[in-house]
Amino acid sequence: HELLTAAGFQEVQIRPFCLLPQIAVYDLGIENLRSGDIQLAAQADLAVRSLYPEKHGEMFIAFGKKVG
Repeated sequence: HELLTAAGFQEVQIRPFCLLPQIAVYDLGIENLRSGDIQLAAQADLAVRSLYPEKHGEMFIAFGKKVG
């Protein structure tokens, strides 16, 4: 958040995703997953995060708006 703000981004938001540990994702054989498998994993991730809102995963996505 601080890096994006310092670089001139406004309205910075950081959102965690993928609450499942990285090892679980690799154990699933991610290279062989189909779109339906990925959708199911995403739904499971959302369900777990709704039960444990204070927990976060190993990945984050950042959104920011740069003006000018």
